[in-house]
Amino acid sequence: MTVVGRVAVILSLVLLPTSVSGQAPRVTPKEDRRIAPEGPGYALSRISAIATLPNRRVAVLSAGERTVRVFDDAGRLVQSLGRDGAGPGEFRAPTALGVIGDSVWVGDAGLARITVFHLDGRVVRTAAVPAGGKPYLLATGHAVVLSSRPFGGSRNPRSDTITVTQVSGTRRGALVRIFAPYRTLAVAAERGTLVGPQPFDDDPIVVVAPDGTGAVVVERPLANVAATAHFRVIRIGPGGETRFVRRIAYAPRPLGPDQVTVAINRFLSSLAPSRSVEAAARRALFVPKFLPPATNAVIGRTGEIWVRREDASHLPWQGWLVLARDGRVSQEVDLGSDFQLLEANESTLWGVRTSEDGTMIPVRLVRGSNTEPPPG
Repeated sequence: MTVVGRVAVILSLVLLPTSVSGQAPRVTPKEDRRIAPEGPGYALSRISAIATLPNRRVAVLSAGERTVRVFDDAGRLVQSLGRDGAGPGEFRAPTALGVIGDSVWVGDAGLARITVFHLDGRVVRTAAVPAGGKPYLLATGHAVVLSSRPFGGSRNPRSDTITVTQVSGTRRGALVRIFAPYRTLAVAAERGTLVGPQPFDDDPIVVVAPDGTGAVVVERPLANVAATAHFRVIRIGPGGETRFVRRIAYAPRPLGPDQVTVAINRFLSSLAPSRSVEAAARRALFVPKFLPPATNAVIGRTGEIWVRREDASHLPWQGWLVLARDGRVSQEVDLGSDFQLLEANESTLWGVRTSEDGTMIPVRLVRGSNTEPPPG
């Protein structure tokens, strides 16, 4: 059976209103461990995923090296999974990593498949998935294929979808499809056209749980009136069922000229642009009245949902809003502006910080440090 529809249509079962400000304690985790470069195998580039393993080890997907490095609790390199290639256990463009039970899975967009490893490094199985997107494994034995965004395309909802597709056996068919429109930023430069996502767009954020328990969609419509500003967090189970829809009101922050300049500089960072190119980028930039209410999301191993709220006017820092398994707001967490969160569990957080020379360093934070009561 196939169910096809827009997010607003297929995800409308339960609506739980809440407000962000003053509802939850603020927490600032402290750094506990770094996996620093120490020799061969430690150099990690384009880290896209981190997953803690049942044997107190941590797996780090280094897409640049097309491998997964496994480190023990002391930060020592103990194992490598996969390498460059197209054979069993090899990767062409690995994009996602997760753990289900005692198995480690890696989604490869380049080879359009998912490879499952045992904890000892043996390849358990390889499953083909539809090409053209980033594959994720679900606990049901299905795969979620998050389709690639064809930059330069129109704002057509059919141009970008999430498709849940069966991976076992020969029968494959779409079970759930979510349309997610988006805007692109395209500027003609000296050596061609520079294209990327609009930094202040309100396209939905879609993330898939690394433990196979489903997905989360953050609908973040841009506010025009501060009094009605809100975003919605939608939890989807592994079978495509809606677990909850949480509507969260917030105080929008006006988009100022400094944020516009930072966005332009980041977009043009790979160039030495002329004034005309910079002026063209400013004209092409989508500039709403307020900043988007959320910029990222992560599904934790305990079912928590982490939503990055760096625009929040009531926060003196760049913070994350944490929702419990039932959608209730439980914490506001300060992770700092230089920490990229990749995995959250009940006691620790894993992410990366980038050093001055561009090296990506996996970092572990301990949760529960420096808890403050709710403001007000």
